[in-house]
Amino acid sequence: MGDLLTPVISAASALLGVGLTGAISARSDRRKDKALERQQLHQESVQERTHLRELHAEHKKWLREQRLAAYQSLLTAMTQAREANWQYFNVLQSTSSPSPDAQEKRTAARQARSVASQASHTVQLEGPEPVSAVAARCLEIMEREYERVATLVEGTLTHSLSPQSEDGLRARFREGDQEYKDVMDLFVETARGALGEILAVG
Repeated sequence: MGDLLTPVISAASALLGVGLTGAISARSDRRKDKALERQQLHQESVQERTHLRELHAEHKKWLREQRLAAYQSLLTAMTQAREANWQYFNVLQSTSSPSPDAQEKRTAARQARSVASQASHTVQLEGPEPVSAVAARCLEIMEREYERVATLVEGTLTHSLSPQSEDGLRARFREGDQEYKDVMDLFVETARGALGEILAVG
């Protein structure tokens, strides 16, 4: 009887061993699968964060380029408008009677004012707020200066200005021109700070 039990016990032990080995192996495989899944999720998360950082960096670069182009356009337009104002003003300087190209100078000054106005509005949209505020101030000063010159030149041409009014307008134009230069300097300073902040953020 003992001889019969030995093979049965051996077979049962072998089956039990195989079952335990299979269970341990399956459990080990599940752990490996979970570890691989966690590793894959981690890698996907890292890749997503890297992709988002790259997108953010690209957006900052694009934003900086957009703003830089708008700022440069405003500076160019403001400089050209100031020069056109002076050309219009100088109609009165050459001779006692204004030169016949006064209308041409007026048209050029109006066109330059229009371009500067559009450039200022673009900057006001691009921002940020401190730059928008100075761009609005640039536009205000530029338009006021154009109106002073137009009033002075047209009033002189039509002899509708008293000598005192003419002298006052000339003085205010020269004072305003200094304000014009000062606000352009302020714009450069403010714009430079805004462009630097884009690179510093994030």
